[in-house]
Amino acid sequence: MRITLSLIFCTFLGLACGQAHAQDCQIEKRATLPINYERYLPTVAIMINGHSVNMGVDTGAERTFVTPEAAEEMHLPNDPHHMTQSIGVGGSKTVNNVMVDDISFGLAHLTQQSMAVNSLTSRLGSQDFGPTLSLGGLLGADILSQYDIEYDVTGRTLSLYSVSNCAQISPLWEGDYARLPTKLTSHKLLLIPVSLDKHVVMAIFDTGASGLFLTRSSAAKAGFADNIFDTDPVAFGSGVNNQSFQMPIHMFEGIIIGKELYRGLRVGIVNSSLGNADMLVGENYMNEHRFWLSYSTGTLFIQRNAAR
Repeated sequence: MRITLSLIFCTFLGLACGQAHAQDCQIEKRATLPINYERYLPTVAIMINGHSVNMGVDTGAERTFVTPEAAEEMHLPNDPHHMTQSIGVGGSKTVNNVMVDDISFGLAHLTQQSMAVNSLTSRLGSQDFGPTLSLGGLLGADILSQYDIEYDVTGRTLSLYSVSNCAQISPLWEGDYARLPTKLTSHKLLLIPVSLDKHVVMAIFDTGASGLFLTRSSAAKAGFADNIFDTDPVAFGSGVNNQSFQMPIHMFEGIIIGKELYRGLRVGIVNSSLGNADMLVGENYMNEHRFWLSYSTGTLFIQRNAAR
């Protein structure tokens, strides 16, 4: 489905074409993939070198990777020219890459991709996922950001759109929704503003995170006294290299994301650095929502309980 937007349609649909010629603003749906879930993690089936592979969808991962088992099963050759540093809650490590001839999902095709080889528990943590996890890897921001992504949690679908020459877009959704400006990091992670008890921090929109996590240093930078976490209950987790860690679980009085105020959401306070971000916003917030991640225009659209 290709939509070429004339000036009339831009006005009618609420799409602003900005400086570009209106007839050049194009939105093309490349794929709609059904979503399944492994615990909290959304997963989709894609084709890698002709093999059907179930992959987790992880907007908080900078790089796509396949597991060592999947790389061996598909006989993917080593890429001697590239290696990847894997960074996450709990630390970092460097992993080897392999070469992939073709990745396809729907009408979307990517060729000659260098892809990291990494274990799932290195990114997701062994506390969340055991050895029976039936995934061949994770789709990260390096691939996802080449499209606009419509992530419909309620409808359990993931749609990919090619967008070109559009200064602004609006999803064709019925009902009210929020439009959030985002900041795109150099590694294509989407940062969104989140208000914690009226203190604004920048959070990674992270479908690979189970919940909400705030770094202790960012909490201090935002003006929270460190001792407010002293009486919080403690949880345990694991991250990169399966390093275990513990973190206070804090309940802020009010958390605002988009147009919604939340009370009672629990936030893990971690000692790790998240680079340019202060926080991770994960799947326990995303339930009962529909999102449009517009990497092309730097916007996140959010709709709760999407109309059917």
